[in-house]
Amino acid sequence: MNAPVVFELLHSIPLSQDHRGGGDAAVMARAVAGLLRAGLQALEVDRKAAAVDIIAQACEILEAAAALEVAADPASLATASRGLTPWQIQRIQTFIEDNLSRSVTVTALASLVHLGPSHFRRAFKASLGVSPHAYVIERRIKRAQQLMLETNLPLSEIALQVGFADQAHLTTRFHRTVGKTPGLWRRERGRGESLRKMLTRTTYGDAHPGLAVERTPAG
Repeated sequence: MNAPVVFELLHSIPLSQDHRGGGDAAVMARAVAGLLRAGLQALEVDRKAAAVDIIAQACEILEAAAALEVAADPASLATASRGLTPWQIQRIQTFIEDNLSRSVTVTALASLVHLGPSHFRRAFKASLGVSPHAYVIERRIKRAQQLMLETNLPLSEIALQVGFADQAHLTTRFHRTVGKTPGLWRRERGRGESLRKMLTRTTYGDAHPGLAVERTPAG
């Protein structure tokens, strides 16, 4: 099957109306499903030819569906632009902090504050300045930093406790956010803390006698 045949297959999917012009959710869902199923067949023999066209058409359909969702409920756009209320923010933040070790989805967060997922995303970003996904990643990183400073847990265990798939996943996200690997960040803080404790013991003489500063009696 060559490229022209692949494109003929994709464009032969029956749609009751032009997906760029709108339609109900069921029609658009069927259109996306049809594209993806045709794409699966096409990708078996001609990956490059099929991929770009499939993705482009699927994106158009999904974007049209999102636009229709807003148009069907004009008040939701105004609500989203104003952001979340204080009680909604508090509930969302508490839920995220209590569930960092688990999967935290937009659907679950939106249901907590009685909003649809797309409306919730817009309201969340209007209130907190970042997407829900970015905020959850940020909180995972903060919790990981806390555990690195306050425990001797290995990074592999810390990664799981804060909701990352493994240590490699933690390292990738941590480096992207902080600019350093978790191991380097932890070692730097560890050296700083050790030096601070040593200086404290030296100044006040409250540790091992060998670390205390000898003071010459006055007079």
